[in-house]
Parts: sequence; structure tokens; C-alpha cells
Amino acid sequence: MTSPGPRFPSPRLWLAVLGGSLLCGLLEGAQGWFQYYDVQPARFWPEALARAVPSWIFLAALFPFVYWAALRFPMDGRHWRRSLPAHLVSGTVFVLLHLGGSAWVAAVRHVTAHTWSEAMLAFVTRFLVTDYAVYGMLVGSIQVWHQWSEIRRRAAVEERLRADLAEARLAALRHQLSPHFLFNTLNSLSALALTGDRETLVRAIDALSAFLRATLEEAPGTTTRFDADLAVLDRYLEIQALRFGDRLTVERDIAPETATVQVPPLVLQPLVENAITYGIAARTGPGRVSIRARREDDRLVIVVSDSGPGFAVENGRAGDGHGVGPSAANGHGVGLANTRARLHHLFADRAGLACDNAPDGGARVTVHLPWSGSS
Repeated sequence: MTSPGPRFPSPRLWLAVLGGSLLCGLLEGAQGWFQYYDVQPARFWPEALARAVPSWIFLAALFPFVYWAALRFPMDGRHWRRSLPAHLVSGTVFVLLHLGGSAWVAAVRHVTAHTWSEAMLAFVTRFLVTDYAVYGMLVGSIQVWHQWSEIRRRAAVEERLRADLAEARLAALRHQLSPHFLFNTLNSLSALALTGDRETLVRAIDALSAFLRATLEEAPGTTTRFDADLAVLDRYLEIQALRFGDRLTVERDIAPETATVQVPPLVLQPLVENAITYGIAARTGPGRVSIRARREDDRLVIVVSDSGPGFAVENGRAGDGHGVGPSAANGHGVGLANTRARLHHLFADRAGLACDNAPDGGARVTVHLPWSGSS
């Protein structure tokens, strides 16, 4: 059996039982009127109601007691031997109270008999087995309903726990991404400080402040417009432009209709950072980073490529951000691995990240997302 649950029915449930009992009493009274309409027609309708309605009202009044007994003594595989004697006692109490109350009303109304003892004898003779069966059906229905409610409650709790776990893992990935970016940026600021170029250093710090403000305002698990994520990327590229100068060229080919598509925050920055770190910084000469975004059927496809040495190939496959690739020992692919994990948690198999080498050289990272949420 599941957890005990409330000891007594909620007011809404009890009112529903009371309303159903009144309806059943009226229907039973109507049936008696149609069946015996030729017997004292002037008086039989109130007598028919007097026979039927009070019995159903007493049943509704005893429902909280039956509800308590049903949940207090579960009849499942582990407890039925202990619960069965308890239900025999509580069932007898229910039958005596129900039939005794009905007999009292019948005696007051002089229906069936003129005294309570005569009415009680008549009701016990006619309805004893029926009342035990009613008690058993009520107990069974309450226990089945409670088990069904408990299953739904547990499913809701498990779903909420899964969502909380996914949210916590996304937050952990986000916190892992921030130090990864900050260490690289602080190294760049240190290099600028060593050159003595105070103006460039101040501009870099301002750009870093604007970038951090934009990223920290985004709540984990939310989405943002693609053009807003591009604006955050601009702050990052300002920092990198101060560091690399003419060595860094950024090319963009962004389809206009992609601007309003909803994407995870910071989906672009780790891809571009990976391209700059291993495609531009690893070389002495100038380099190029290309960013393309377009719609393909019901997907947003983002491609970030660079003119660097490309991914190392192991067993005929390019590095995928999990340690296979250039400079794996130095943490290459942390941003890509985090991005892949975030996409999996948010979209499951409806999104993905793939790494390969472009035909004209250099590394290429392709991300596809569901095309949804545009406005």
C-alpha cells in the first residue's frame, strides 16, 4: 500500500459524496413512486422519499468514518491479514449505524413500522448483507482511488526532481564555462598590462565588464533571442580584437530570419572561443574565424570555422571536443563539451554538435537546434 495520506476526506470530496447520495435517494424514491403509483397516490410520494433519502444521507454522513478505516487498514498483500479483522469490526459498526439511523427515521415517519425496534428488525432482515457489501465496495473504491492519486503524486514529484536535476546540471556546466573563459581573458589582460598600453587595457576591462554583465543577467535554463546572443558575442569579440589586433578577422554570414529564434544563452561564445584559442592564438600569422547561421527545414544551423590547423584525426575521425584533437592535454574542447551537454539536456536528440575539418582547411564546428520560439 502507498503512504497513508489524509486521515479524512477533503471537504470537496465529502460534498461530492453528499450530492451523489442525495441524487441516488431521489432516484430511488422516484423508482418507488413509478413502481407503486397506484398505492395511496396522494401520500406515496413523500413516503417514498422518506424511505430512500434518509438512508442515503446517513451513508454520506458515515463516509468519513469509512474513508478513515479504508486508509488506516489497507487490504494489500502485506497488510490484509491484520486489516481484515479490523474491517469486520468497522464494517459491523457501519452497518449498525447506517441501518439504525434509517430505522429511526422510518419509525418517526411511521414508515415500515411504528417502533424503532420493529423498523430495525425489518431493515436488518432486508439489508444486512447489502450494507456489508456497500461497506466493502466503498473501502475498495477508496483504496484504489488513493493508490491512483499516490501514483500520480509520485510521478509529479519524480518529474519535478528530474527537472531540478537537469537544471542543477545545467547550472554546474554554466559555472564550469565561466572560469574557462575568465582564465583565458585574464591572461589576455595580463599580456596587455605588460605592454604598458593603459588605454587598450581600460577598453579591454570595459568590454569584459559589459560581457560579464550580459552573461550573469541570463538565468540558467532560459532561452534568449539569437540576435541577443550575437550581441553578447560582440562584447567577447571586442576583448579578442584588442588582444589580437589585425591578426583576427571575423566573417559573418547570418540569415536575417534567424534573429528571433530562441536559443540557449551563450551558445555562440564557446564555439568562437574554441576557434580563436586553437585556430588563431596557436599561429603566429593572421587568422580568420567564420560564423554562419541559416535555417534548414525545421532547424537552426550554426557553423563556426577557423583557418587554423584543424582538429587532429584519430582513427579516421576528427576531434569532437572530448579530448581528441589538438592540445587535448591543455583542455581543448572544454567549451565544446559543455555546449554539447547543455544542448542534450535542453533538447535531447533534437539538437547536436559535430566537429570536423573544413575542405579548405581549419576546424569546423556545426550546431543544429530546433527552429522554434521565434517571435
